[in-house]
Amino acid sequence: MNDDAPTPRGRILALGALVLLGGFAVMVLEIVGARYLQPWFGGAFYVWTSQIGMVMLALALGYGVGGHLADRF
Repeated sequence: MNDDAPTPRGRILALGALVLLGGFAVMVLEIVGARYLQPWFGGAFYVWTSQIGMVMLALALGYGVGGHLADRF
């Protein structure tokens, strides 16, 4: 039997807003990072794909570490 109280609607909306803002911030940093590399490596397709790949790798590693810590504690 589950006796947990229902989650208030405000907390769910706040969590959704936090996820939205976090995703927006990652996208901004991804674009700024690629623009920062442009003077040295140009604006080629490979620069953008490398930048996107690195961001996705960093996100995956962060999610993995966060999931491990969540299971541990």
